[in-house]
Amino acid sequence: MGTPVTAFEYNRGSTSRSLPTVAEVYRERMKALVASHRKVKGQVLHLSLWYNIDDRKNLYLLEIVSGFPDGNGDPELFTVEFAGSDKFPMIRQGKLFLTLVNPEEAITAFKDSWRGTPEIRSSVKRGNFIVLFQDKRGKQLLKQIR
Repeated sequence: MGTPVTAFEYNRGSTSRSLPTVAEVYRERMKALVASHRKVKGQVLHLSLWYNIDDRKNLYLLEIVSGFPDGNGDPELFTVEFAGSDKFPMIRQGKLFLTLVNPEEAITAFKDSWRGTPEIRSSVKRGNFIVLFQDKRGKQLLKQIR
C-alpha cells in the first residue's frame, strides 16, 4: 500500500493583487476526496493525479484504480463531471472532472493516445500537476504517462 504525498511541489504564490490559484483553494478538499476514494471496497487506488492545476475555474483529477471496470474497447477515458455539492463546494461555478481508469486500460489509453490522454500527458510534461497519492504501481504508471 502506498502513502499519500504530503509535500506539494507547486509553489505559485498568490499576492493580494491576484486571485488565489485553484490549487491553493482546493488543496485540502482534494486530499480529503482522494482519501475517501482510497477507502472504496473492492478497488485499489494506484495513482491520483491532479492535472491542469493552473486552471482558475475547474479541477481535473485522474485516478488509476484496480477493480474499476474497463470500457470494453471504447477508446475514450471514462470521465464524470461534478458541479459541486455541500460537501465539495465549487467556486467560480467551476466543475470537477474525475477521470477513472484501471491500470491495464490506462497503459493502452496513453500508448494509443485515446481521447483525453494528450491533455493529461501535456500537463504532466509541463509540470502542471500534483500527485495526491501513488503506490509502487502508481509510480510506474506515472512514468508511462510521461
